[in-house]
Amino acid sequence: MADPDFTLDPALDLAGAMAAIARLLADSGVEAARREARLIVGACLGLSAADLILQDRRQLGADAHRLSELALRRARREPFARLTGLREFHGLSFAVSPETLVPRPDTECLVDLVLDHVRRCGLVRAPLRIVDLGTGSGAILTALLRALPAASGLGIDCSQAAVATAAANFASHNDRGRARFAVENWLEGESGPFDLIVSNPPYIPTADLAGLEPEVRLHDPLRALDGGASGLEAFRAILKSVVGKLSPKGWLAFEFGQGQAADVGRNEHRRVPELRPAHAQRRHDSGVMVVRLQQPHREGLARDPDGGATQQRARRNGIGAPQLVDVRGGCRAVDIARECRDVCMTLHDRLQGRG
Repeated sequence: MADPDFTLDPALDLAGAMAAIARLLADSGVEAARREARLIVGACLGLSAADLILQDRRQLGADAHRLSELALRRARREPFARLTGLREFHGLSFAVSPETLVPRPDTECLVDLVLDHVRRCGLVRAPLRIVDLGTGSGAILTALLRALPAASGLGIDCSQAAVATAAANFASHNDRGRARFAVENWLEGESGPFDLIVSNPPYIPTADLAGLEPEVRLHDPLRALDGGASGLEAFRAILKSVVGKLSPKGWLAFEFGQGQAADVGRNEHRRVPELRPAHAQRRHDSGVMVVRLQQPHREGLARDPDGGATQQRARRNGIGAPQLVDVRGGCRAVDIARECRDVCMTLHDRLQGRG
């Protein structure tokens, strides 16, 4: 439990403040407490990791009160992204609100898998039509359109507040006119066709919600987590809604949860025979998957300016054949960067006699 009387002395230097906050967080069950303490101090004072090292003897002064409040909020298991209102995703900064999930590194794998597919199809500069179901903060759609300069998008969510957040995030990274955002129930209000449909739907079984980490259980919107009794209710609704909305040879990509690989990959598609699994990447029996139309028509995805060369490249590369796609490298790079920073900071602490 967080100490409700926790306060930092204004005369304390940054090094002492980080050590005190780290102890508070560790006692409250926060993992990587030292790293989190550095992040909180840096965010509160507007200092980079390098600044924290160079200015570690600087006194807190008037910042002590606000820093104490932020530390207590984190000790009560409010996520760091909720403290700052921002989260980095796929190299971009996104605002988060109470009505949106905090974007997570695992979901970056969904973006990477889609972009890998698009590149191998030779469609990076094609005018693809992309829809993001349950857009939340808009992170997935924004990252995709940032990487695909000729694509356009639609972000759908059942929450007006989430749609407003997503639209603002998109406008901060892309031309506002390249996407629109709407309050709808999946694709019920849209006729399509779309070349790519992406989603990170709610997939946690209702009975498992109570066992989630407090950062998720207490602060993420329940509607974005609860996948019903089986955890598959949103998948079933999505799979039914996309039939007739995908363009010929269109693709659907989504994230799924632990223990759901078999159901999502095989069993659920029996309910919608028009779709079949094509690409998948799993990690601990969870991951992301792409499915496509079972019997595509002659027409293909929206074409690149180079016309037939796109389809020739696709055939030459075997696009469309079911295969396993390993996109862990993109996610792992983020983890490695964070680990390297933590190691450097730990070494600095030890050199200063604080480790």
